Formats: sequence, structure tokens, C-alpha cells
Amino acid sequence: MDWFVEPFTLGFAQRALVGGLLAGVMSAVVGTWLVLRGMSFFGDAFVHGVVPGIAAAVVLDVDPLLGAAAAAVVMVAGIDLVDRHSRLGEDTAIGLLFVGMLALGVVIISSIDSYTGSLTSILFGDALGVMPDDLVHQAVLAGLVLVVSGLMYRPFLALAFNRQKAELLGLRPGLAHAVLLALVAAAVIGSFQAVGTLLVFGLLIGPPATAVLLVRTVPRMMLTAAGISVVSVWLGLVLSHHLGTAASATMALVPIVGFFVVLAVVRLRAFLRARGRAPHHPPRVWRRSSDEAAPGDPTPPTDLAPPRPGRRGTAVRAQDVVLRYDGHIAIDRSSFTVPAGEITAVIGPNGSGKSTLLHAVAGLLTPAAGAIETLGTEPTQARRRVSYVLQSMVVPPTTPMTVLETVMMGRYPSLGWFRRPRAVDRAAVREAMRRLEIEPLAGRHLGELSGGQRQRVYVAQGLVQDHDLLLLDEPLTGLDVVSARTIDRIIHEEREHGSTVVLTTHDLEEARAADHVILTGGTVVAAGPPAEVCRAEPLMEAFGLGSVHGWQGFIDDPAHDPHGDRPSFPVG
Repeated sequence: MDWFVEPFTLGFAQRALVGGLLAGVMSAVVGTWLVLRGMSFFGDAFVHGVVPGIAAAVVLDVDPLLGAAAAAVVMVAGIDLVDRHSRLGEDTAIGLLFVGMLALGVVIISSIDSYTGSLTSILFGDALGVMPDDLVHQAVLAGLVLVVSGLMYRPFLALAFNRQKAELLGLRPGLAHAVLLALVAAAVIGSFQAVGTLLVFGLLIGPPATAVLLVRTVPRMMLTAAGISVVSVWLGLVLSHHLGTAASATMALVPIVGFFVVLAVVRLRAFLRARGRAPHHPPRVWRRSSDEAAPGDPTPPTDLAPPRPGRRGTAVRAQDVVLRYDGHIAIDRSSFTVPAGEITAVIGPNGSGKSTLLHAVAGLLTPAAGAIETLGTEPTQARRRVSYVLQSMVVPPTTPMTVLETVMMGRYPSLGWFRRPRAVDRAAVREAMRRLEIEPLAGRHLGELSGGQRQRVYVAQGLVQDHDLLLLDEPLTGLDVVSARTIDRIIHEEREHGSTVVLTTHDLEEARAADHVILTGGTVVAAGPPAEVCRAEPLMEAFGLGSVHGWQGFIDDPAHDPHGDRPSFPVG
């Protein structure tokens, strides 16, 4: 036991331990969000980017915290400038600033007469030189990081899930991203004295990356990462004392070695499990959490609520609208309406502007010309009454979110940033999962599901959001028969209970089964009842003559079903 305690008998070693622990906890919390968003390279570049600010502060004899903060602002602005105003991607901008800012920092430090010691301290830290004032600064920054991370939990989680979805849920992803960058800067500024600007990256990424391998939810990932950081700092200082190695470097190295050890153990267990040599205890299907039913919660209904009175009027109205996407015109000057309380299918070939049209209706895209009115107001103002299930949402496989947590995210617009889920929210989630037949998957991760199962989860997420208008971007494309039939039934039920449903599709049969059809081909070629729109002339204009050649019998025969057993929602 003395071997582990002996290194901390002296005051400077105790301060090194406290400083390292504060740096580790800060880095673990912030690093969790970097890992979840796949921003590890950005985090590394950001860490290097503060070097010239700290170096300039040393030369000018001002507080290094101010210099690091100024450099962080320059780093973020530079990345945004290159990304927005050149054809180079964000990764190229990060790489350019990574090298440029680090080199500038070394150049500034080299102007000092005795620059070697300053350079070493800034880049690699001086854990044993941490002073009481440094600990006070660290404690303030650590408290700030923890409080802000707690307050921004839902915006950060939604941003890690999908940026567009975060915007649709009203969680302001732009603000969340800016706050996250500020927290990264705070963690780096609060840690460089203890572990140096270069080595702090080990504490930022190592513990969260290890935690992803061990736990299944984001809160547990954050707590596990913090625990790994605490152990890494303590063990690093112990090893440094007995081996005579640099304290800061040893603290940064321990979590990286730990990651590869845990990875090897996890892979070995998976191998043995596959060989049947180790028992496998799968996680419980339904874990009790704050999002689940508590005693006394209302029992979810066994059937849908009584139908609401049918809606009349127009849900969406577009007048001479022009929509641009990625610098190109996706929908040229067009006018159309979407009738309320009905199923509208938007059909057209690839690249014809179907998804762009839905983006504009949902307020994700501002028209270049003309106007769109959604539910009687501006699309952005109607967003709380619109639920949009995006096409093929790509969620990073490292995101430890269960099906239950993913569906509950649909209640965020009603809950806001801070309110805990209420009984009515939990009941709505259970009912949506029942309708989509995904209750047995509640405790599973999204990465463990098939494509059809994931699509049902995303539709359930859309259903639990309060809405009058449901937008579905190609909800049936590429699905297995069970998932397609289930989602098809939901589309019908939503219409029967008063909601307006708009879906995009490539499939002519799906379009013909709708109440209303909008045909796109770089513009709105036709809009109206299926019998009027799904005719040879409009289809040839939208798809091209060669695409429609030989379809005449299909178009003229309403009973023809080229998919055989493919589901289609009733016309009504």
C-alpha cells in the first residue's frame, strides 16, 4: 500500500494530484461529446491551436488563460472561413490550422531568450509545478464545464444524434456547437499547466473512447470516462514517481494504454462468446430509467384514441417558390398546395427535388424566391407542430443510445432543455413503440438493429412528437416486408386520426395509393389527385420518355401491382 501512497507525501505532489484530477474530470466530460460526434481530429487540432495564444501571453507577461481563449477564437474562425469560402472541406481546414498554429506558437516562444524551458512547459506541462492559484483557476473552470454540460445535455445529445434532427426538435444546434467549442477551450486552458497542451488530448479522448466499449448509455459513458480519468491521473503520478518518468506524459499515456487493453479484452470475450466458451448475459430488454414508466403512470391505451374530426383546408401552400440546394436549383419556380388531413405523396426521379421540398416545408431550407406557408404560417414558426422523419439518418455507431432513449428524444420539443419526462411523456413513448412493434427492442442500441428496425424506431420518434403535419422522407424504401407493412399501417392510421401526412417516394404504386400527388422533376410538373397526375404525359415530362416507355398498360390499369405483396396505404 505504501507503494501507492508514498508519491503524495509532499505538498507539490499533492497539488499535482489535485490538478491532474481536475484536468481529468474536465477532459472526460468534454471528450465524451467529442467522441460521440466523431470530432477527435478536431479536438486534437484545437488543442494544438491554443499554443500560440499561450506563447504570446508568456511573451507579453499576461494571464495565459486570456491568450489561450483568444487563440481558440482564432482557430474556430479560421476553420469556418476556409470551410465556407473555399472548396476545401472542414478536415483540410483543420489540418492547415493544426500545423500553422502550432508552428506559430513555437516561433513565438523561440523569440524568448530562455525559450526551451517555456516551450517544454507549455507543450508538455509541469504537473509538479502546479501552484495553489493554478488549482483555483482549474476548480472554477471545472465547475463551469460540469454545470454547462449538465444544462446543455439534451442539445448536445441531439447534436451528436443528428444535426438536422436537433434543429427540427428546436434545440439550436448552432448554439450547442459553439458552446461545445467553448467547453473544449475551457478544458484545454484548465489542463495545460498539469499535462501540457499536446498531452491533454490523451485525457480528452482516451477515457471516453474506453467508456464506449464498456457502457450502453451516455450518462454512464460520461461517469465511466471520469472514473477512468481519475484512475489514470493517480496511476500516472505513481508510476512517474517510481519509474522516474515525466509526470504529465505518464498521466496522458495511461488512458491510451488502458484503451487498448480494454479493447483487447472486449474482443477476446466476443471471440470466446462466439465459440461458446463464455456465458453471454445480454442486457435487459427494458431498463428502468427516468424515461420509463414509474409506479402510478397511466397505462398506455391498447388501441388508438377515437378519430379526430377530419381536417379541411390547406396544410401547405407554395407560391412561385424556387429552392436551391448546394448551390444548384432543385425546384424551379413552382406553386402547389398540400390538402390538410390527407396523405400526399411526392414522387419523382432521383435528384428531382423531393427531399429539398420537404426540407423547405419543415423550415430547414429558406426558399431562394417565392414563399412557402406551413400550417398557416412561416415554416420555422410552425416547426413545433411539424414532425419530420428524415431519410436514412446516419447515427454514429459509437453513440450509446438505446431505442427507448431515441424514441424519447421526440418529446424534447415539449420537455424543453431541462424538464424531466412526465407520466404523459412516458405513456406516449410506450404507445408509439407498441404501434411500431418495437417494444422488445427498447434496451437495444441502434447499431444492433437492422435497417427496417431502425426505420421503425425513427418513425416512432416522429410519432411521439406533438404534430399536425407528419413528413416522411422515403419511409418505405429498401425495407423488409414486416417493417414496410408496419409503417404503411401507421401512415394510414395517422390520416384516419386527422393528421396530414406527406411522404416522398420513387414508387408509382405508392403514389397512386395516396389521396394527393405532387410530381417533381426539377420543378413541380403536376399536382392533384393520383388519377390526374399519374398519367403518361406528366410522368414522361418528369422521368423522361425512356423511363416511361412501355408503362402505358401499367398506368392505365389501377389494379396493377408490380410488387405483388408490397403494402400500400388505402386510398380511402
